[in-house]
Amino acid sequence: MALVYATLAMTLDGSIADCWGEWRPLCKYELERYRRALDWGDAVIVGARTVLDSGLDFNPRSRKERFIKVLIDPRAIVPLEHAFFKKYSASDDMHILVFVSKFHIIVDKLSKKYENKNIEELKILYHDGIRVEPRKIVSILEREYGAERIVVVGGGKLLSSFVESGLLNRMRITVTPQIMGGCHGLIPRIVSRYPGRIARLVKVELCPCGQEVVLHYECNFSRR
Repeated sequence: MALVYATLAMTLDGSIADCWGEWRPLCKYELERYRRALDWGDAVIVGARTVLDSGLDFNPRSRKERFIKVLIDPRAIVPLEHAFFKKYSASDDMHILVFVSKFHIIVDKLSKKYENKNIEELKILYHDGIRVEPRKIVSILEREYGAERIVVVGGGKLLSSFVESGLLNRMRITVTPQIMGGCHGLIPRIVSRYPGRIARLVKVELCPCGQEVVLHYECNFSRR
């Protein structure tokens, strides 16, 4: 059975984006941790919003015998010109799977759109509902592509579906010293665009229970 590993970052008030959906890659060290996760895996699953907001290609740094990129894009909003659809070279054994919802799009029209691009390693998989089932994705990756290490990269809907499914084996969470507020944040009356209010980390403490991390911040809430 494949090992499923999620990597995510959130603000102090638990947001993974501002109310307008904006989020950018964090510091260079977080970007390095993200790259290491891709190097570890043989497949990555990512949501459409994360692909568009980050602008990243989601390719591992080292060429692999096989690597599978899975895009969850119910409304087919990611353009085929995006870096996500690019490989290292024509000879690389990289497969790209896109899950699209029949609920949102016209199948025949979308099929022609992808066929015109003639991306041989691109495979479109349709599902009937609004959300695709994580178990279906993992099953396809295991059965058809032999995936053993799967990385899940944001956003909130995708991660919550994997938590609900019980498929996650590990999670890595980076807490960034920002407060966005609004929407579903801890402080709803403050509504800030990215990067929001900035605090300064002064101390990290492991709780005696061994399961909780206590973060201490100085809060002058200066803006970048």
